[in-house]
Amino acid sequence: MNTAVSTKSRDEVNAEAVRTASAPNQNVTRGSRGPETVAVSKDRSIVEAEAVRTAYAPNQNVTAGSRVNSKVISNMQHPMDVNVQAQQGSGAVAK
Repeated sequence: MNTAVSTKSRDEVNAEAVRTASAPNQNVTRGSRGPETVAVSKDRSIVEAEAVRTAYAPNQNVTAGSRVNSKVISNMQHPMDVNVQAQQGSGAVAK
């Protein structure tokens, strides 16, 4: 049998529960206290570049099942890669 260990007495815990239950803002709807903060993990320009690349992907709306024996969509070179190669004057061909 485990016994509960607490640094507070039963009266202190009960008093804390009463204070919390009668707090004026306990049932305030989300966002009504002002804007919520968002953790930023990447630079905005990187996220934007990833979004643009994904939007231009030739297979963005292709499901895994439609790639079976595909000779076109799954193997198409990404348009952004083609543009970069054209700007660099590279004649590389996608495999």
